[in-house]
Amino acid sequence: MKNIRNLVYKELKLLIHPVTIIYFFVSAGMALIPDYPRFIGPFYILVGIMITMSTEAQYRDKEFCGILPVTKAETVKARMIIVILMEMITILASVPTAIAAAALYSDIAEPSMIAPNFIVIAEVLLGYAAANTIMVSANYRKRFKVIVPSIIGMLVYFMLGGFCELFVTALPGMEFMRTNTAADLLRQIPYLIVSLLIYLLAGYLTCRSAIASYEKAEI
Repeated sequence: MKNIRNLVYKELKLLIHPVTIIYFFVSAGMALIPDYPRFIGPFYILVGIMITMSTEAQYRDKEFCGILPVTKAETVKARMIIVILMEMITILASVPTAIAAAALYSDIAEPSMIAPNFIVIAEVLLGYAAANTIMVSANYRKRFKVIVPSIIGMLVYFMLGGFCELFVTALPGMEFMRTNTAADLLRQIPYLIVSLLIYLLAGYLTCRSAIASYEKAEI
């Protein structure tokens, strides 16, 4: 556990690009845009994750970790922790501005897009789960690809977000998923919990798959 903690610290100090901080603010700020697809703001942290993995390749960090007294499994677990940490901070950073947006635009009774609510967080978590599966797994397979898998992961994120928006806004009976009244928020909690469980399960399986691939790869 100490090795993983030290590897996480190493990634925070050496691999996280400063521009990632901007993505946190962008995600939070975009939550204030009225009647706008709210899954787009949190998308930008996926660019930050791609930059982090690109920086790792540029610094030859895998080779560096290879001479440290740590295992390949520990390096993958540390990376997964960093990815989840970045995504959770992005979501949490958007919560205060989402609450402000809900108060500012409370007069929009029937929004054409999903209002700031738990369904937004649910669709973002599902998008992150899918993107992580593609991006992180590919980074630990033979040849350690970054750019193409990251682009594919981002496209999948957008496709899932767009599908959720279309599903919720187009189908009848889904009105409670679009609004943020107290009663509707309570009805949305089960969907949020299920999405969080899917996100965590996908992260666990992605980590296991990445470890298995990395153990077979030559650095």
